[in-house]
Amino acid sequence: MSAEEVDRAVRRVEARRPDLTMAAQAVAGGLTAGEGIAMIHQAALQQYLWWYMPRDYPDDEWQGLVEAAAALLEELGLPHLADVARSAATRTVLAAWAHGRKEGAAAFRSAHAKSGVEPPDTALLAWGSVMGVDEVCALDAVERALGDAVAAGTLVPGAPRWQAKASAITDAVLSRPLDLPPGQTLAGLVTTERIGTWIDAARHPVHQEWRSAVANRLLHPVEPPPATGDAVAPMRWLLELTPHTIALTSDGERMVPAYLRSRAAGPRKRVGDG
Repeated sequence: MSAEEVDRAVRRVEARRPDLTMAAQAVAGGLTAGEGIAMIHQAALQQYLWWYMPRDYPDDEWQGLVEAAAALLEELGLPHLADVARSAATRTVLAAWAHGRKEGAAAFRSAHAKSGVEPPDTALLAWGSVMGVDEVCALDAVERALGDAVAAGTLVPGAPRWQAKASAITDAVLSRPLDLPPGQTLAGLVTTERIGTWIDAARHPVHQEWRSAVANRLLHPVEPPPATGDAVAPMRWLLELTPHTIALTSDGERMVPAYLRSRAAGPRKRVGDG
């Protein structure tokens, strides 16, 4: 559906609810950025209503914007998303924002996570808090797939093992072969992008050259030889024991192992991270 068709839907909302004229125009811009209905999916709607809107508009305008969003989504043939706009979750999140930014941000994160459309971290890929272009595209693809599954009833948030099913959907999207580049996957593109960012972040040419030299090994890691577990067993035992019993610093503080995941620098933060 083109931007012109979205504009026609806005005019129909204005004809039925003249009091929502300005709100309908603002919502259409916020949800589609002039690009048409293809920009709208459940995760994007929740991010707009539960995160951006309460940060960008005064609280006395929130109700009108929510009503305009629901009316516009109905006109666009997206009644399941109109229900999200009118939902108790929306009311709860906005009530939290009315108490303060800290409360609102926490309510957004909680409601968004429970909605089923937030891509989870999996063994295949842990999402960065700051993302490059390829990672943003991968996240969007997973959000859409999860939203489609929720709308179809094949993913029911809160049902038994729903999080495992969400993880399976996430991995399926990330590992699906792409037409362009041929033979590549979204997970592969994200990994390549992160390594490229890591190389470019080196400040000294020699350091950058070294990173470039080891990049191929990062993209195509060599499997460890058999029985490696026996060799590293003492170190694993020490790391598991350390947080609980062994003081390793002079002032008695305990050395806690840091479980780190890749957080490649990029142009965009994940919604809700600040």
